[in-house]
Amino acid sequence: MSDKYRFVKDWFKVTLAFVLATTFILSPWASWIQSRTFGNVILVTVIQSPAKTVGNFLDSSFLLLITTGLSGAIFAFMQAVSGDSYVGLAFILFLVTYTFATLRTVNIARYFVASLIGPIFAFTACTSLVGVAGRNSSGGSQFDYNFLTSTINSYLIGLAICFIINILVFPDFAEPHINEQIISVLRNISDLSSSILSCMSGAETVKEAFSEGHQARVKLVAEIQSQFRVIDTNIAQAAAEVSFSYFSIKSYSRIVKGCKSIASVLFSLQTTLGSASAQQLLASEEFANHIAPKMQSTWIKLDSACRLLFEEITHEMNGHKSKAPRNSETNLEKALENSTQVTEDALLEFESHNPSVFLNLFSEKDHVASGVLTAEVKSSWGKLLQATFFILGSKEIAKELTSLHSTICAINKKRKVRLHLRHFLPSGIFRRIPSPKGDETEVVTFRMRLGAIKDFLLSSNSIFGLKCAIALVCLQMILFNRPDIFKQWYLTASVTSLLVAISPSMGQTLLGLPIQIVGSSLGAIIGYAGVIACGKTSYGLVGFAALVAIPGYYLQLKSMQTFVFGLLMLMAFSTYVSVSSANAINPAFDKPELYLGKTIGTLAISLSFAVVFSLVLYPTLARDVLRTKMFEVFKELNIFYRKIIVSTVNVPEGVLTIEQDEDVKDTRNQILTKLLAIDTILVFASVEPKLEARFETAKYKAVLESQHHLLDRIDCLRLSAGDKPFHPDVRKWLNSGNIGKVRVEMQTTFRLLLYVYASTMLTTQRIPPGLPRAAEVRNRLAEEFVLTVMKHYHGLSAPGEELEGIIPNDEKSLLSTLSQEKWMRLLSFSASAREVAEEMDRITPQMVAIFGEFPDLLTHVNQKEEDSVVEENEWLI
Repeated sequence: MSDKYRFVKDWFKVTLAFVLATTFILSPWASWIQSRTFGNVILVTVIQSPAKTVGNFLDSSFLLLITTGLSGAIFAFMQAVSGDSYVGLAFILFLVTYTFATLRTVNIARYFVASLIGPIFAFTACTSLVGVAGRNSSGGSQFDYNFLTSTINSYLIGLAICFIINILVFPDFAEPHINEQIISVLRNISDLSSSILSCMSGAETVKEAFSEGHQARVKLVAEIQSQFRVIDTNIAQAAAEVSFSYFSIKSYSRIVKGCKSIASVLFSLQTTLGSASAQQLLASEEFANHIAPKMQSTWIKLDSACRLLFEEITHEMNGHKSKAPRNSETNLEKALENSTQVTEDALLEFESHNPSVFLNLFSEKDHVASGVLTAEVKSSWGKLLQATFFILGSKEIAKELTSLHSTICAINKKRKVRLHLRHFLPSGIFRRIPSPKGDETEVVTFRMRLGAIKDFLLSSNSIFGLKCAIALVCLQMILFNRPDIFKQWYLTASVTSLLVAISPSMGQTLLGLPIQIVGSSLGAIIGYAGVIACGKTSYGLVGFAALVAIPGYYLQLKSMQTFVFGLLMLMAFSTYVSVSSANAINPAFDKPELYLGKTIGTLAISLSFAVVFSLVLYPTLARDVLRTKMFEVFKELNIFYRKIIVSTVNVPEGVLTIEQDEDVKDTRNQILTKLLAIDTILVFASVEPKLEARFETAKYKAVLESQHHLLDRIDCLRLSAGDKPFHPDVRKWLNSGNIGKVRVEMQTTFRLLLYVYASTMLTTQRIPPGLPRAAEVRNRLAEEFVLTVMKHYHGLSAPGEELEGIIPNDEKSLLSTLSQEKWMRLLSFSASAREVAEEMDRITPQMVAIFGEFPDLLTHVNQKEEDSVVEENEWLI
């Protein structure tokens, strides 16, 4: 099913539901409920839109039923027990609204519908007690149980309409979409892999060809990231479905995780291809005339093998749908055997290639004795590191691809009924299940609990709940003190508008205010036109319902930026029509034009109040949220880097593979998810007013882009290291002598810079002066590395030095040893560290441009001299 067809189908479903709900309140069947609850029927079709997959609809419907039952109990308690106390009613309304609004911030996509029901029920209980919601229908009893029953029934009727359309007439299961989307993302990953391998084989040595290929790869990367977001959403929705499928949700999650592993390798390679060092290699004479021609056949062979593996994986994903043979020449098993063998052969050929043969890696003995490396030698070693990284990157693609294929083949693809009951149970139940390992839990003191409560109350989620609760209590004060004004101006309709309009950040509220006012006014005007043209109870209003539903739901479905516009437009129309219909025979009800004016005026005042309220009460600025999120990214990048170093160089005893630290890849995916979410916050921050100057959007965007690049470059370290720690010989050398000292200094510098960036982003203080240059420290390590090898080669090392017995000292054997995988991984790791260092040095001036720099009162360094030192050794790190 194409995305366009699915969009049109969803659009038709929601429009039909809205029209049916409007038809119901105008039909004789409306006598099943009280007229003052007509609006609830249409409200449910607006907020509980049937334009969802079956899983998404069932999940939100399940939550809606639970919250309706719970809210009904709250309604009964407020009227029967607290009805005589305005203070008690205000306290309960505050508590209910705070709880439900805070719940919404946990996962707005899942809890949005459920979070509205509780506050609406609680406020309706108050309006019923005061008498502005109509006459008591329970014989004058304080607890109007008939009204409560009618209110619950109105929600159930609206839900039933959505259920009929979504489940019985137009079911749209999420599970088949997951399969289609995984196949689609695999095609894009395959295209990206082929483009990268083609570039590394020398097909883009001309600048124009590289530029064209680079732009195509950038688009593929963006599309793949977008597809992964959609797949993750559909997996969460499919968990609520009863399906008859070949794969379980757990299996889909494993497959997607494997796809993300391949994509992360390709993203890292793509980022590196755009670096200056990679461009120097691709444009060099050695690469064009020697390295590329010798290795080109291997690149092509590997690309062909990877394409075959992608085809095999795609066939495994949808082979049950097609009875046609996958390949006219061979059957499935033969094709798999061939493609796997080709991949293994290509990897063996890579190990046999030795790019160092074509590079001038050896310095003169006199230069080495004096500790000097010529520019030509530095350049040659830099190209060797980069070429080695490309080779290992290619091997990593094949490894991850083969692993994904093995994962899919190992899954039992027997079609059966799948029901995921765990999805509907509170996740806390499973967290409380004791671990089978019997690990001791951390002792939690009273002070720690008190601190956790304090942190939660001051969190942005809690502040949002507090704002919503106080806003409704303020509206409740008008109800209690001036019920005549409350009834005369139809302020009941403001409850839902306030809950929707108040946003987690001030920028979001400001950006949405004009849209919300226009949307609400437009919906009310269309409702007024329908009442004037057809009357308050005429079926002609159904046509106007369709007229407002078509653009309203289009805006809801189009994007999140226009979602609230469409939502408020539909809500305003439904409120105007349902209230007019309920008061069709009420002589005291206002004329249509007067009611329209009051409706628009009340909505405008309510929405404006939401903005003022956001400014006055504990304003949550989007720019503060943005800085906090960017601080978290820097902090987690630091953790990510530390985990890689601990898994490769500073390896604890007993660790055999990097995979023993399962969080390494998960940390990378979590950081990427946070980075993608920051883009929206940046939009909200850019529209907020600022007393000193305009928000510096471009500067923050530059830092955000550097965070994306830094994540890819740190992931290159993981890619270079492989799935095992460095060989003991390599680790021994890296932890001894001057190399060990400089290596520790480099790692300390990297982590120090990340810590400074994170703390600066969180505190908004100026950058401290004299920060170390990451590239400068890394150059020193690289120079020490090369000089140590050259001293060993020329016999200038002292007896018992680090490389004795590890690397031969004749040229041919030395080059052959460096082509072994354990040393290739070290060379590739060095190339990756160079990219990390250069990216960090780009972030420092970006942070200074935003926050400034403290003056250096102790030293006065000549900036020109300092810059010349950095430019002198820009070759290796």
